[in-house]
Amino acid sequence: MNREEFLLELKNCISEVIDEIDGDNLEKLCSFGIFTNQDISTISLVYNTKDNSAGQLPADRWSMPEWLKEIGDENDHVDSINDLLYKKVQPKEIRIDPENFKDNILDIMTQALLELKREGKFSFNNQIVIYLEQADSYMDDIMKGRLKKLLGEELFQAFLREHRY
Repeated sequence: MNREEFLLELKNCISEVIDEIDGDNLEKLCSFGIFTNQDISTISLVYNTKDNSAGQLPADRWSMPEWLKEIGDENDHVDSINDLLYKKVQPKEIRIDPENFKDNILDIMTQALLELKREGKFSFNNQIVIYLEQADSYMDDIMKGRLKKLLGEELFQAFLREHRY
């Protein structure tokens, strides 16, 4: 499986999951993103609604475990992506330097979200926050750059203030 194939599979997975979100939650959706573990061997798709976020602290909007719904391996689409990550997306096969494997996969995740945003997949809400989080990981400049692309300048500055970076 090469990089382009994985990107396409990931975009299809995200699209299918968004299509499966029930109407009430879809109308109230305020945040959507990819949550991955430290090893980047599994992903979950996570979303939050305006109702759920109303009672949260400002920093909670940047903590996916605080969000309303996490969609993981119980969903066939996410399960198939995690299967690909675990079994088929390896540095040699995707033509990635093993030392940069995690960063390259995070770049693909960012690219998938950005492309779907440009393609109008999130057009049901112009104010939606598109986010990416790697659990238990240091926020380096590369990850900050990814978030800046996803969030835009204004939200990125809010992120930095609320996290005191």
